[in-house]
Amino acid sequence: MTRPPVRWSHLRHMARSPAHYKYNLDTPFQPTPAMVMGSLVHELVLAGGRDKFAVFEGERRAGKEWEAFQAENADACILTKREAEQANAIAESVRRCSLSMRLLEGRHEVELPPWRVGGRVCGGRVDVIGDLDGGHVCELKTSNSAEPYRFTRLGLRMAYHAQLAWYQHGAMAGAGLDVGSAYIVAVETSPPYVVTPMR
Repeated sequence: MTRPPVRWSHLRHMARSPAHYKYNLDTPFQPTPAMVMGSLVHELVLAGGRDKFAVFEGERRAGKEWEAFQAENADACILTKREAEQANAIAESVRRCSLSMRLLEGRHEVELPPWRVGGRVCGGRVDVIGDLDGGHVCELKTSNSAEPYRFTRLGLRMAYHAQLAWYQHGAMAGAGLDVGSAYIVAVETSPPYVVTPMR
């Protein structure tokens, strides 16, 4: 049996226990509302569109209108008008931050070529690979706080530093790129949608 590549989205659960890792490896992924919002902001900022999403303009998610809309958009993530407006406001805040946009320049949503760690095939998809500092990786993160001290504590809990190191290693070992710097662009999901770029 061929084992799938080790990916960060699963490996990060090893910090809790091997049982958490195995559970997340074997269990179908169900995104939380916060993850859906993060994905939409990624799509708006990095891909410039909403190909994976559909906005339901109706008043409530019930009845014939809702069922027809669901059927027409079976392959899309369905958002309310309010969720779409929120995501657009967050994305616009990122676009207004010139430093953040410089960090987000480059190739977007890059699926790294496979590489090996300890004999295991590894994989990953990094938000941005750019040329800042001779080569950099960058992740766009939505959060309830982009204040540096609070976000750093969140980042340590979520192991963002390890995620970035994983992508740096993959870019160098898998793609042969010189990637010496790693950044995060953090943006808050509530007004005034503060943006903080961090190295």
